[in-house]
Amino acid sequence: MDDLEVHDLWKKLITRLKEFDNYKRSGSVKEGEIEKLQEKGLRLQGGLFENLSKLNEECLKPHSKKKITNVKQLNRVVADIESLKIDMKRQIEYLDKCEERFQKYNIPKRYQNKTKQPLNIYVQRLNEFMESTWRKQTKMNRAKGYFNLIELMRMIDLKNPSNKDGLFAFTSLKNSLFKLGTKISTFLIDYVFLLVVASNASHRIVSLSLSELKTVIECLSLEGKICSSLAMSHVVLMVEFFIKALDLEGPLLNSEKSVNKGGDRVFYLSDEIEDYVVHHIIIEVLRLEVSFCSPDFPMMLTNDVLFSMSRHLVDNVFEEKLKKVEDVITVVRKYVIQFEYDHLSKELKCLRKVLGDGVHGLWTQQDPIC
Repeated sequence: MDDLEVHDLWKKLITRLKEFDNYKRSGSVKEGEIEKLQEKGLRLQGGLFENLSKLNEECLKPHSKKKITNVKQLNRVVADIESLKIDMKRQIEYLDKCEERFQKYNIPKRYQNKTKQPLNIYVQRLNEFMESTWRKQTKMNRAKGYFNLIELMRMIDLKNPSNKDGLFAFTSLKNSLFKLGTKISTFLIDYVFLLVVASNASHRIVSLSLSELKTVIECLSLEGKICSSLAMSHVVLMVEFFIKALDLEGPLLNSEKSVNKGGDRVFYLSDEIEDYVVHHIIIEVLRLEVSFCSPDFPMMLTNDVLFSMSRHLVDNVFEEKLKKVEDVITVVRKYVIQFEYDHLSKELKCLRKVLGDGVHGLWTQQDPIC
């Protein structure tokens, strides 16, 4: 048995598991997934140490009073160590696959080292991230002639009255896109109100933050251009609409500094907390872009499969992730900033209704898929 190989495997496994701390805020990680991987690694480590200790006691201390009295027991210890070596190799291979998945939604954070990076530097990092992950894969699949989900939807023969299953699949996918897009856009409304309520700043300052967010979202396009992305273009239109609405409502907001019935409370939203909220939202924007605009399909799918995908996206891909974003916003709103929407001024309630109606209209009344 090669002691050096055992040591190298153990060292590599432990190092990799520590590195996985960097992915705990990745949008690809399930709740508690990294902790479970690290716990399994520690169990393998414990089993290895226990068996090496037994082997050391039997074989590596000739001056010991203990004798090798049971060859079968010794062989069993050696076999256990060999089995642990195989388990560690498999675990390292599995970690490699996990890391590839974790990296794809491990969007860089703008707030790092206790400071908020300048927009141009952050945009550069975002583009580098996209080029090394999603855009690289997108270019490879486009070269193979693959289609994205939106393109498959457009290939469904909707003019054929007998193709009821096709119409059903198309409608289900479109409704899923609009449902998910509306939910993510609602998070953007929540972000607007966190800024308005917490900063007590003029509408122009809030509009500037939204303008920067628009630039960030534009970086998440899989093919480097918004016009080719239905999902991304809708989200960008949404942010542009928010900016215009703030410009129209701004004078009223600036004259109404009181945001709750208390009247004189001053709220504060730090750069770190703001980035924490934004980071969770843009991960879901990217997930929406990938789900509908990533060319992953080499051929047309059956209507049954397309319909199943519509349910899979809502129930399996997004449900848990969107709930997490909702929880993040709730915690920040209720416990950090400490305000309820019922306590908003009349002007802010009006603005919230305008933004909500705009979100509904942009996702349901416009139909750029056909």
